Amino acid sequence: MARIFLKSVFVITIAILAYRYFNANIDKGSIRGKRILVTGASQNIGEEVAYQYSILGAKIVVTARRENELKRVVKKCLSLGAKEARYVVADMTDTTVYESVINNAVKKLGGLDILVLNHIISRHGKWEGSKDDLDFMRRSIPVNYISYIELASAAMPHLRQSQGQLIVVSSLAARPGIPNVAAYGATKAAVTNFFTSLQLEGMMSGNDYPSELRE
Repeated sequence: MARIFLKSVFVITIAILAYRYFNANIDKGSIRGKRILVTGASQNIGEEVAYQYSILGAKIVVTARRENELKRVVKKCLSLGAKEARYVVADMTDTTVYESVINNAVKKLGGLDILVLNHIISRHGKWEGSKDDLDFMRRSIPVNYISYIELASAAMPHLRQSQGQLIVVSSLAARPGIPNVAAYGATKAAVTNFFTSLQLEGMMSGNDYPSELRE
């Protein structure tokens, strides 16, 4: 990847920073009508991000694996002021769905201006090297790390065209030395490292796109 393809890349680590991002870093008038895909949007940070964009009048597609929850989120997005709100059901443990998620969202929205990568699977507890520990590690790497890269890569042509934004939600667990999150934290550290490198590649290539890393 010789050149950064985005107007900006953000890595947001905790919910309060997501809130601050909207209240301090967004030109609120510029969001109206923007075409936005939010992953992991059936609960927690992803759900709240979808609502914040809806308040600003964006066009939203939300994705997660639970259709009933997505229907609930879409309904609330519309009530909050989203110009459009739709959903794509996708289970990120299925490594074949990543490209179709982007394609379906682009079809529904007519393009893509902002991609928010937020979905995770997590498990907390002391690492014992047990079968359960190892099974979680094998399941979490595709969801928490590889899918982020594949989704971002599938979105590249659309974000290039719109000079759009990529927002990546990471975690304070990405920092070393935090107990009880060894496997989960390792995947978030990988995500943070990859997309920070992406930012630096853009800076080194001489692009003027503003970039920001938040922790």
